[in-house]
Amino acid sequence: MLCAPCGQSTVSLRRICENGAQSVHPQRSQLVSDCLWHHRAGQLCIAALVCRVTQRATPERLVENLQQQISRLEEENRRLRSDAAGAETFEEQQREAQRGLPETGPFVFPKADLPFPLEALRLIPPQQGHVYREAEGDWISLFRNAAPYIAAFRGGTVVVHLPSFILEDDMRETFRGLMEDVAFCSLLGLQMVLVTSIECRLWRRLSGEALPANAVSGTKVGNRLAGIVIDEEAMRCAKQEAGFARVEVESAVTAGFEKRNLSSKGAIGGQSASAGLFSVRGAVSVISSTNFFTASPMGVRDGLDYMYAGVVRSVNVELLQRQLQEGAIVSMTPLGSSPGGEVFYVSSEELAAKVASRLQAIKLVYITKGQCLVDTRQSRIIAGMQAHDARNLLQYLESDKANQNYSEEERRSDWFSNFVRSLRLLVASVSPKGVRRGHLVQAFPGSLLQEFYTTDGSGTCVAQDVYQGLGCATLADATSIMELLADAQDEHLKLEQVEASCASGEFFVWRRDEVVLGCGQLVAHSVSQNAGELVAELRQLCCAAGTFLPNAPALFAYAERAAVLGGAQLLVVLESEDPERNAWFAERGFVSPSSNDKAKSLPPSLQSPRVYIKRLGEDSGEEAEAAIAAYAEEQRMWGGMV
Repeated sequence: MLCAPCGQSTVSLRRICENGAQSVHPQRSQLVSDCLWHHRAGQLCIAALVCRVTQRATPERLVENLQQQISRLEEENRRLRSDAAGAETFEEQQREAQRGLPETGPFVFPKADLPFPLEALRLIPPQQGHVYREAEGDWISLFRNAAPYIAAFRGGTVVVHLPSFILEDDMRETFRGLMEDVAFCSLLGLQMVLVTSIECRLWRRLSGEALPANAVSGTKVGNRLAGIVIDEEAMRCAKQEAGFARVEVESAVTAGFEKRNLSSKGAIGGQSASAGLFSVRGAVSVISSTNFFTASPMGVRDGLDYMYAGVVRSVNVELLQRQLQEGAIVSMTPLGSSPGGEVFYVSSEELAAKVASRLQAIKLVYITKGQCLVDTRQSRIIAGMQAHDARNLLQYLESDKANQNYSEEERRSDWFSNFVRSLRLLVASVSPKGVRRGHLVQAFPGSLLQEFYTTDGSGTCVAQDVYQGLGCATLADATSIMELLADAQDEHLKLEQVEASCASGEFFVWRRDEVVLGCGQLVAHSVSQNAGELVAELRQLCCAAGTFLPNAPALFAYAERAAVLGGAQLLVVLESEDPERNAWFAERGFVSPSSNDKAKSLPPSLQSPRVYIKRLGEDSGEEAEAAIAAYAEEQRMWGGMV
């Protein structure tokens, strides 16, 4: 069918006019409106309208029906125009987005993803690849050497004490570098707790002058303030300084750090090019609160009421652990509230020590101003020492014997007293049921990462005694020794024999938390040909199942040291049915004696073809100590005996 006005093809739509149909008998007539329209460029062209009605349909009713049809068609026409205009706008927007060019404006911006010039690309053969391979820095060995420490420390708690001088304006770069270390340690899996001191800033606000190098004698408030009463005005200042410290720590930890390219290409002034700022706000969060510990007042001392000066009363271990397990870095200041809601100012150094002990932290770190412990024989920083050595050093520094090496001015200096005070807290905190290791670390960017994840560290580490738990067995240990021997499939001894050997002082054991994890038997033999010459026989050297190879070196070194101290000239072991065990002893200097050596140096009971000997001399004790030191360094990472 053709459209009458335009002559184009049309689509016929039959619509039944309900009003017209109601006035017509359904069997004799019908009212039909045939609407033919043609759509061109969004216009609705009404082609024809043919109406057939019966004789009973009035002209008025016909006109009314036609007007209703026209109204509906005009409404539909407007809707189609609106839809067509919207479609054109959307298509134009799509074309505009694809072009990436603004519709208006004086500048034409190019695409950001410029194509790489393919003519500059060339695939080279494998034998020429090494010419273009570039290794910048020693980062491969750095990561490999740090991997054992990362694996060993992941999930452990570390408490770091930040001294108040770190918040000074001239230490801003150092402070930011240390906070980057803290954020990085958190990303590596450490549970970090920060305790920040406000003492220097508080003293300056209260007295208007710098903190004295060494406070006069008297009752100490905070870390080392003497004769200071924390009244309401002082507490108001302390709250302001604590808020300042809190904001500084939170903002610095979550600020992120700048990444730099390893390649020297593009370097300016010898510094590698920046690769952008790495934000840690989504990966690191800081939680600050005064509810992590409770405080109580110092009260009246020497007739003076110190008012809001307090001491640490208890540590909310459950709340701290919950925040740490959720991945947050906990920030604390020396302001704690009492059960009654009063706020008291406590020592930040003692707070850090008590928090670390209650959490059984793997590390307690005190940041120093630069003072360090040096071995003058080798002119290097002491990387580590055992707790008993640190205790002896502390006693020496606090005694009059220190006057021989330190002048009166040095002993009264700020750095000397701070070091002694930090060392005293570390010695008291490091124990099998407390802190695993204490650290004295200088304040410079990267010092924490270097101390935690390198062998030499950056400061001095105070670890639990290697010999702690090693000692002579008692009768109560006989049953535990029998269990170890049974696990080692060495059941030829009976309980009565083990009890007799324990009573005679032949067995030594290694205990941890009152559990025997290793044992050995050192039996003395006298050589009849040489009166007074002793031979030590090492028997039953065994450890808990699966721990012989990592822990036996310390047990053996302990036995060798005991043999040297007892005056033995030879250390003897019998051949084992296990070839690996025999090879283990051979690595430690045991050899098969000649017939002449057997006759001269061994008693008749040990002149067997299945015997191995090791001669003990002046260097044997030093070798044993070196073996202990090597074992201690290895176990320093994995949390073994130390």
